[in-house]
Amino acid sequence: KLLLLPFNLHGDKAQKKVAANQKRLEYISQKYKHDPKKLEEARLEHMQKHGTGGMLGCMLPIIIQTPFFLGLMGGLSNSIQLYRAPFVFWIKDLSLPDPFYLLPFLIFLSLLLNGLMTPGKKDAKAFVSSLTLALLFGAFSTTMSAGVGLYLATNMLLQVGQSQLQKAF
Repeated sequence: KLLLLPFNLHGDKAQKKVAANQKRLEYISQKYKHDPKKLEEARLEHMQKHGTGGMLGCMLPIIIQTPFFLGLMGGLSNSIQLYRAPFVFWIKDLSLPDPFYLLPFLIFLSLLLNGLMTPGKKDAKAFVSSLTLALLFGAFSTTMSAGVGLYLATNMLLQVGQSQLQKAF
């Protein structure tokens, strides 16, 4: 997480730029909603002046983490050395799913918190999409190994903490 911090900070900046551009484009759409020609000219001028936003900056941390996640998932699911090897507390085997579903619940909760604390629109549509993503990912994580669930829960809770620190500073 520390190694990816510069990429995450860059991604957050890019996400804020995309949100600001979205607001400007919505304002332009409202201003020229009755004149399609002026609307297109104003949009073109805005794009030339401010750019398109760059969604790659938002996606870069996820793209970088994907090979690590897939390697961890494959390694923990197929590891003979980890079979029935005790870990801590309730996790008796890192290669099997969490028996009490605490890690999937933590993943659900951290995704929901992160979605609710993301800057931008705070409407019902944003809440429903955050809730849906959190539910789907939480349900998906019930079948993965506890080691991968532990990685995801820790990573996502650290992301919530990082978001809070960024808001504070």
